[in-house]
Order: sequence, then C-alpha cells, then structure tokens
Amino acid sequence: MFSGVNNGATTPNGGFNPSFGIVGDNLVNYTVTSGPCIAYAQTTITIEKFISADLSQYAGPYCRNDAPINLNSIAQNPGGVWAGPGVVGSLFTPANANIGNNNVITYLTHSMPTASLCPDTSAIRIRVNEIPNVTVVSNTEKGCAPVEVIFNTPSANTGTGQWNLGDGSGPVSGLTVTHLYTTPGSYTVSFNYQDEIGCSTQAFLSVPITVYEVPKANFSYSPDEITIATPEVQFTNLSTVLGHNTYQWQMGNLYQLNDINPKVVFPQAGDYEVVLTATTIHGCKDVVSKMVQVKNDYGIYIPSSFSPNFDGLNDVFIPVFSPYGLDLKTYEMEVFDRWGHSMFHTKDFTKGWDGTVLNKGDEPLKQDVYVYKLRYKDIDGKIHNKTGHVTLMK
Repeated sequence: MFSGVNNGATTPNGGFNPSFGIVGDNLVNYTVTSGPCIAYAQTTITIEKFISADLSQYAGPYCRNDAPINLNSIAQNPGGVWAGPGVVGSLFTPANANIGNNNVITYLTHSMPTASLCPDTSAIRIRVNEIPNVTVVSNTEKGCAPVEVIFNTPSANTGTGQWNLGDGSGPVSGLTVTHLYTTPGSYTVSFNYQDEIGCSTQAFLSVPITVYEVPKANFSYSPDEITIATPEVQFTNLSTVLGHNTYQWQMGNLYQLNDINPKVVFPQAGDYEVVLTATTIHGCKDVVSKMVQVKNDYGIYIPSSFSPNFDGLNDVFIPVFSPYGLDLKTYEMEVFDRWGHSMFHTKDFTKGWDGTVLNKGDEPLKQDVYVYKLRYKDIDGKIHNKTGHVTLMK
C-alpha cells in the first residue's frame, strides 16, 4: 500500500501525479503485510517548479534611434535567457538589430535548479524601422516683406510634422504649411517629423529664408500754396532709409526725374499727380502718390471767427475773394450748427452771415463753433468745395 505523507500526488496502488504534489520534497510511504507481519519503507520524490516562458505582449515596432528596451517587461516570468539580434542580457537595442521584420528573439526558461529538467521557450519577431529620411523645400528663398512662403516635404506624404519657422511664431503642424514673414531678417526653418509608426527625425531647410526691408516712400513739397504766378516747387524726399534706395519721380504727364530732391517748375495751372517710387538694391519697392495743385492766381480769405455784437467790427462772417480768377456766378455758402441744422444759406457772394438763424433773428446765436460749406467756380470752370469751422464769439 502506497501513501503520500505530505502530498496528494500518491495513489494507493503506487501512482504519483506531480501536478498534485508540492514543490520540493514529497514523502512517499510503502507498507506491505504478511499475516501479522508488517514492513515499512519510505522514499522522497522532488518536484521542481515549472517556469513558463510565455510572453505577456508583443514588442515593437521600434525605431532605429529608440532607447534600449528591457525585454523582461514583456515576460510573464522575468529572469530567463534572451537571445537574438540586438540583444545583450535582457536589453534589446534597436540600433544594433536588423532593419526590418527579421529580428527573431527567443526567451528560454527552466525549472530550478535543474536546467535540463523542465525547459520552456518562446519567440517573438520584432520589427525595427530605419530613421526616416525627410527633405524640406520652400517655394521661395527670399523676398520683400511681407513674404508668403509655402513649405512642404516632397519625400513624405504620410506621418505628422511640426515646423519651427524661425521668426518667433509658434510651431505649426502639417506636412505642407504656408507662413507670412512680415519682419526683415534671415530665418532658419526646421521640421520635426514622425512617421506612421512613431519614428522621428529633424530636418532643416537648406537655405534660410531671407526677408528684405521694403522702403517707405514719402515726400513733401513747398510752398504749400502753389500759384501759376510762382510755379516753382521744391520737393523734399522723406523716404526711409533715404540713402539705401534709388528714386524715380513721375511729375504728372510731364516727365520723369531721378534726383533725390528735385526742383520743378510747372508750366500751367492744374492738378498734377506726383508719384515717387523708392527701390532698394534688392528690388523692393514702395510707391507714394500725392496731388499737387497749381492754382490760378486768385485768392480767398475765410475768417475763422466773428463777433456779431453790432459794434461795426467783424460783425458778419463772409469769405473775401480776390477780384480776379473766379466766376462768382456759381457761388453757394451754407452754415450749420454742430447737430447739422442749417443756420444760414446764400448764393450771393456779397452776403454774409450775421450770426442769427437765416439772418432773421434779433439776437445772435450762442457762442459756439459752426461748420460752413462753400462752393464756387474759378474762371477755368472748376468747381471748388471747401468745408471748415468758424467760431461765433460774444
């Protein structure tokens, strides 16, 4: 008769099932009888624990420039022996492995302490991708501010990327982006790329983006009031930066000049469009246009205030014209208060405003600023419209 002393693995007829035993020493008794005589015997059967080589999950894919991975993190029972391309100890280093899907990694375990007793093995295939090779290009390398530049990656049509455009603006995502550079300078552009499995690299635009400064064209002229009696006009170039540019002046339909500060004599009365074009050494241009009016030799004086207090001095608001150069048959003046109500209206250039409503009041209006509109024609048939302010004072 057989029996287990400290286990349930022994059957009476002498069978022993290790799966029902205990890890370690299993005591087995044997008893034999003959009549009243009984004999005993005992032996020990040692069971070692089975260590499974099963893996808890798949590994990879990895990128060639990824950090080493501890393979014990995917083993259900760490501590076995790893072998395969790129493996040293339990570390798998993608940089030392094969590129592609031919990295077969084996994992070997066994019971303790007898290595040959209960071996187990598993294997996985780990894919390692090469570092992506990305090139970046732009539709232009330089231009005058503002410059709109399109960046793209002809070598990649999948994955994701982020652009650093070099001008202090925030990162921009996408494989193709458009950016507007508004400030002159030189800008280095970089692109951080990640392919569809997460492998990343950084690429730089081969040539920095150069943005040139655009000149600011401007000018003034004197005198401010130009008549055909004194038609000489001095133009002063106010462009910036003045010494870095070349200039072209278009004086109406008359002629062109390249002087910096030209002096011009206009041949007759009229309106002349003067156009100044400033151009830098890089070809950046700015254009400014102003109308220069050469008037017929007549004058007009419009008072800025009057005091209708019946003292005989400055009692009426009335424009004063020179006796020549005007066709005063076409004349109209209207005065409004600050709310737009009409206070006075006349088509007679000899008639002024006495400060009352429609010149029919007994007392002048309150002291205030009023708006006048004046319309008249010169002897050339041109209609003039003037608007201004006059102060009624008491």
